[in-house]
Amino acid sequence: MLRKTSFALALVATPAFASTWTVDPVHSNIGFTVRHLVTKVNGSFNEFEGNVQFDDKKPEASKVNVTVKTESIFTANQQRDEHLRSADFFDTKKFPTATFESGKVAALGKGQFKIDGTLSLHGVTKPVTLEVEYLGTAKDMYGNTRGGFTAKTKISRKEFGLTWNKLTEAGNVVVGDDVEMNLNIAAIEVKPQEAKKETKPK
Repeated sequence: MLRKTSFALALVATPAFASTWTVDPVHSNIGFTVRHLVTKVNGSFNEFEGNVQFDDKKPEASKVNVTVKTESIFTANQQRDEHLRSADFFDTKKFPTATFESGKVAALGKGQFKIDGTLSLHGVTKPVTLEVEYLGTAKDMYGNTRGGFTAKTKISRKEFGLTWNKLTEAGNVVVGDDVEMNLNIAAIEVKPQEAKKETKPK
């Protein structure tokens, strides 16, 4: 679950050399949907960061890393958000971040990719697979090259130790187990000299 990074960002850009991309959280969104009784509740994480290493000649060697601040969870209801931050759910004081790290990257067709990676959440690390679509690149008004991507996956919250639930008097479960993740990502290509500076050993 994770406002706006994630995951599979620059898998199909157009540069002819290895490039580094950084997530623009202002124009990105990391959202989730989970069942509540007979409806579905939407939420998002509003603070995150991430970067991608991408080589268009060898996309399978691409790497993606994303970190999300769990405290930034937002569902438009203060009482519910406070409950989600508590030890019943994310326990954000003990587990302040969730991270995604890519593993295998595979091309499925034009602009379509699959990323197998690991999600570390609530002290548990599990494999997850992202379905990614590349939306293209464009220059913004400041001369930056931007890439647009969407990604989606589904996880079981119970597998990450998020097991809190209640039963109604009629025996209905209050919160569903499956959590749908939907990511809309804007990534900015880091200029070569800046990328070199960032990767230079300290």
